[in-house]
Amino acid sequence: MEGDDALVRSALAGGARPDVTLPTKEGSTLCLVYVAARRGHHRLLPHLLQAGLSIEGGGTNDKTPLMIAAMMGRTQTVMELLPLGANPLATDRRGEAVLLVVVVVTFGGDI
Repeated sequence: MEGDDALVRSALAGGARPDVTLPTKEGSTLCLVYVAARRGHHRLLPHLLQAGLSIEGGGTNDKTPLMIAAMMGRTQTVMELLPLGANPLATDRRGEAVLLVVVVVTFGGDI
């Protein structure tokens, strides 16, 4: 994971375009902030934001990086996203917010 972080930081410093999106098998696209959050690369977040990406993500996936970090159990990444300005009240197209995602993941829907 540390090697990936260094590679991305080096690419950004060298002028790589941070606004690219990655296609998924389901047909949506993901921004690099979303991918970093999903994989727990919290050290990359400040660099990606400094490069101009949105803390709320991009692409066509309606989950925010904060939502996906919570869903994946990436506690450190969640802790990094919040002070960087991630909106804990943002919702996806079904109206689910981060808090609901955390409760479902934590309690398995048994609330």
